[in-house]
Amino acid sequence: MSNSEDPDAKIRGLYRIGHMDQELQEFESSLEYFNKVKALDESFCSDIVNLRIAEVNYKLGNLPEAFEALSVSEKTIRMKDKYMLHLLRGKCYDKQRKFEQAIDEYQSAVNSSRHLKHSNQVMGNMLFRLGWSIIRARTDISKGVACLEEASSLIPTNSEILMKLANAIF
Repeated sequence: MSNSEDPDAKIRGLYRIGHMDQELQEFESSLEYFNKVKALDESFCSDIVNLRIAEVNYKLGNLPEAFEALSVSEKTIRMKDKYMLHLLRGKCYDKQRKFEQAIDEYQSAVNSSRHLKHSNQVMGNMLFRLGWSIIRARTDISKGVACLEEASSLIPTNSEILMKLANAIF
């Protein structure tokens, strides 16, 4: 079957262009392509398309739109991908300085991915975000420091983690 006979070829192409634009940090263009995908076929990989829409809106500072896309994605997301939903929702709350909600989401991201074989980078990033939110919320500084230490052990060359850890300790 050629691409002209494959009805999903155009949709897949639009998705790929949106993804490439997202990687190039061309967020406005990326969002346009992802929205075209949704307009053509709302069921096409809806969980991942909506996660991408949420992430791009987060990057653009459009938090209500990001939360809306996360709500849509939540309905169909696979269990193994739930951590991404929680991580991104936590980042949105973090940007709003709603640290308690961010902590809950980051903790859910960590909990839902502990059994998965993530790279040290992914798990370290989640622990970093969790720890720094805990410290900024001033709820349990020692727990925040413990999360940052664990993140640092997973990503020992990440200078941002080391800086935040130093700020929290001193």
